[in-house]
Amino acid sequence: MNALINSLIYGIFVLLIVFGIVAYLTWIERKFAGRMQSRIGPYYVGRPHGWLQPLADVLKLILKEDITPKNVDKLIYNLAPFVVLISATLLYAVLPFSENIVISDISVGILTFIAISSLSIMGAFMAGWASNSKYPLISAIRGGAQIVSYEIPLLFSIIVPCALAGSLNAKEIVKAQKIWFILYPVIG
Repeated sequence: MNALINSLIYGIFVLLIVFGIVAYLTWIERKFAGRMQSRIGPYYVGRPHGWLQPLADVLKLILKEDITPKNVDKLIYNLAPFVVLISATLLYAVLPFSENIVISDISVGILTFIAISSLSIMGAFMAGWASNSKYPLISAIRGGAQIVSYEIPLLFSIIVPCALAGSLNAKEIVKAQKIWFILYPVIG
C-alpha cells in the first residue's frame, strides 16, 4: 500500500510540474511570436511582462462556453478529449525522472509506453464517430492513419536503444547510456 501511495504522490507531483512547464513554454512561445511580429505579446496580465498570462489563459479556457453540435452522441463526444489527455499523461508513468524517481518501474516499460501512446488514436476516432457526421469521421480516420504511420518509424527507432541496453525497462536503458546511444551511429 505504501508503494501505491508513493506512486500516486509522485504522479500528481509530476503532472503538476508538467502542466506548469507547458503553460509557461506556451507563454514564452507567445512572447517570441509577438517579438517576431513587431508587437508586444502577452504583457498586461501580471506585471512585469505578463507573468500571470498562463493563469489567465487557464481561467479563460475553463470558463468558456461549451458549444456542442446538435446531433452528437454527447457522452462519447465529451469523453474523447479526456481519452487523449489521459493517454498523454499516463506516458509519464514509465519515464524515469531520476535514478530513484520512477512512478511505475516495470520490466516492459518501453512496450507499455508504445501501447499507451497508441491510445490517443482512440480519442480521435471517438470524437469523429460521435459527431454523427461524415466529414469529422473522415478527418478522424485520416488523423488516425497519420498517427499509425508515424508509429512504424518510431518503433524502429526504439528498437535500437532497447537492443543496445539489452532491456525493455526504461530505467535500465537510461543506466546503460554511459555514452549516449545517439552517438553510436556517428562513432561507428
